Amino acid sequence: MDPLQIPRLSLHALGTLGSAARETLGELGITSVAELLAYPPFRHARALRAAEAGLLGREEVAGHVGPAWQGKPLDALLDAPCAVLSGVDARQAAALARLGLARVADLAAFAALDEAEALVAGSSRAGGGGAGVQRYTSFFRARALRDSSVLCQTPARIGQLFNFDGAQPGAAALGYAVTYRQQWVQLGVRLGSVSGASPATQAGRPASAAGHAGSAPGEVARATALQHQCGASSALAATAATAGRFPGAAGGANPVVAADTVVFGGVALGYVEADVEADREAFAASALNLQQRTVHNASLYRPGADQAAQPLPGALCFEVLNDYRVSIAAQDFTPLLFLPFKPLHFSAELLGEYWWLIRPAVADRALVRRLDARYLRLRPDAGPGAWPAMPAAPEDAEAGRVSVTVRLSGATAEQAIRQRACVTPALDGDDDGSVVTAALGRFWQVFDEEKRRHVKAALLTTQGPVELVCESVDGERDVSWTFATSRAVRVADITGVRVANGNGELKLGGVALGTLGFDEVRARLQVRDADAYAAPAVALLEAEQRLCRGCVVGAHGQKDLAWRPAAHLEGQTGSRDAAAGVDSAEAEATLLGFLNANPYTFTRHILQGLEPGALEEALEGVHIGDIALVDVAVTTPVGFCAGHVLLPMKACKAATARYGKIGVDTLRLEMMLVQFECAAHGKPAEAGAARAALHDYLKKFLQIGAGSGNGSVREVRLLGHVRALADLLEQLSRLAAAGGAGLFDARLTAATGRLLDFLHAPVRSSGKDAALLCGHFEALKAKFGRRMGQCLGSDEVSLPSGGLYAGAAESDRGAPPAGGA
Repeated sequence: MDPLQIPRLSLHALGTLGSAARETLGELGITSVAELLAYPPFRHARALRAAEAGLLGREEVAGHVGPAWQGKPLDALLDAPCAVLSGVDARQAAALARLGLARVADLAAFAALDEAEALVAGSSRAGGGGAGVQRYTSFFRARALRDSSVLCQTPARIGQLFNFDGAQPGAAALGYAVTYRQQWVQLGVRLGSVSGASPATQAGRPASAAGHAGSAPGEVARATALQHQCGASSALAATAATAGRFPGAAGGANPVVAADTVVFGGVALGYVEADVEADREAFAASALNLQQRTVHNASLYRPGADQAAQPLPGALCFEVLNDYRVSIAAQDFTPLLFLPFKPLHFSAELLGEYWWLIRPAVADRALVRRLDARYLRLRPDAGPGAWPAMPAAPEDAEAGRVSVTVRLSGATAEQAIRQRACVTPALDGDDDGSVVTAALGRFWQVFDEEKRRHVKAALLTTQGPVELVCESVDGERDVSWTFATSRAVRVADITGVRVANGNGELKLGGVALGTLGFDEVRARLQVRDADAYAAPAVALLEAEQRLCRGCVVGAHGQKDLAWRPAAHLEGQTGSRDAAAGVDSAEAEATLLGFLNANPYTFTRHILQGLEPGALEEALEGVHIGDIALVDVAVTTPVGFCAGHVLLPMKACKAATARYGKIGVDTLRLEMMLVQFECAAHGKPAEAGAARAALHDYLKKFLQIGAGSGNGSVREVRLLGHVRALADLLEQLSRLAAAGGAGLFDARLTAATGRLLDFLHAPVRSSGKDAALLCGHFEALKAKFGRRMGQCLGSDEVSLPSGGLYAGAAESDRGAPPAGGA
């Protein structure tokens, strides 16, 4: 059945309704499927049921019940009689009771309504559904830790990006991410969609339509698209039907459309009723504006009297979406640490090291090819020995195979015969067309397999011509020759290809053909030991090249065609292209200037492209003040924002510790360590005396620290280093085995070095910052944990954050994430 006719079906189409039920519905003015779906009490009951299920907020359903019942519990409203619904008088309530719909809950679960929705929705071509869920994430940077330094003990280059000395604090920051769950529900049914754009300007259009512009579908769309335009919040933009799909859609602050007459081709079809509530705007801490428009759309199609006997025009198919609501709740939160990183200063050495990570972000393909040839040079594994000597350039390599393809088509042969026939005096007065046709047929008879073997090719080099072997001759009327050689030929020595015609003049009846015209000649080579050269350059060398189009060779003649693959490579890569004026060095300098003009962007590209383990290893050595990063955060980033890496935080066991400077004088300790390092390289007797003196002082220092220290985190770490060094000295003093002292001497040197580095490290630590850092996880848990899953107010919702990279968002409907990258 035509889907356009389904909304106009009578109630007899619904199997769940008996004759008595149809008569009762007729008393309510309901005689068709469309009128049943648009009956307001059904929508009011469905809205209350959705609110009880948590799909709608309590305040959003207040208008669905009478003033005396507003504020009552939802379960009480659902169990109340239908008279509590807005607009339901005693007569309607009595009629509904005769249908067995005495309570609001019965009205919301009316089986005939479900059947009507399934009937119409099954024929809808608009797609989508009655409800949907979209998740997105917003990131917040709450507080900067400006009084604490960021230091990294990892010696690798990447680790130094997270190393800020005491005079240059990295300004790490605390923040969080909130994942919102946005749910929308349509408490109505789709009655098709606007399709086509049939004009409504035909002659005879009545005066009642004079105020309407555009086509009839546009008029319907103008009323119904308000629902789509206002029903979804701007944060979502992923509903199944949006205003952009409808012609003539209009908006406004408080749009109202009432009793719009729909006219098509001079025939009044009926009218559409719609009303839209006011907008509400939600502002959040991110200063982004989220518009949520809650719509109450009572769209209803009523056919006009003059249209009853006519079929519904195919262009008029529209949607009715009743009671569209959006609710937003916070589903999850993640405490975040915004860890700063330094931008790289790019040099030629650094560019070569990270070119494989930078090249996807460079849009200039010619520049990429030139630098690929410079930096992406693949080398064979030569084992533990030295690398083998590399050729100076790919064109210095040898071609392991060269092949040439020559093609001759029937169209080219016919053209050559026709041109020859036009200058033959013997053909005066004859029918040129029949002569050419006969000559062409004769040509394919004469130009048999034997004569085709007389077509030959050779490779021209600076060392002389190289004969090419004919590998195949294919085709009857479109002939293709393939010539090849497997002889090693230096690529730079190749200068061209020679095509020879060993046939004499061909007698074709009244036409003598003394030339062969070939459509095209193509050549290609394969580089020997291709893995030894830059892959992009090898690809350019091995690409097939067309040497000519329309090559003519005379009888017992030959023609030389230029082919210089080495020169072609130079022209493509620009490595030595004087006309381009840019060589590899200039291209590199141009790119370096661009990279250093955008250092944070390309440093982020490198951090994102690195193997995760390399970045995590560097982050494991980071300290913020006196706090180790691994104690407060996970080293797997969730994203990047500006000059920061976003790391999820975890509960910190040291949240109650004290932070501040070391409470013990360390000047004498530093002097003893320096004296020991100087004596350790002297005579054995002096070294032994220095070890004994250092061991005695370390014991005394441990007693002083335990008695007069302040117990700060940094002081505890210092005493741990001192205790470890004292234990090593005691083991060394008791060591008796020969040769063992050397091993312990190496460990002793490393331990004293670590202790001196700890004392000299320019750590800038703040007790306030450290307390915030260690207590951030628990503080957010107490603040946000109780709000998870609750519907949020307008002032508690934020749009997805922009400027974030490698972030993740989740969507239940498979739509693109609304937040993140």
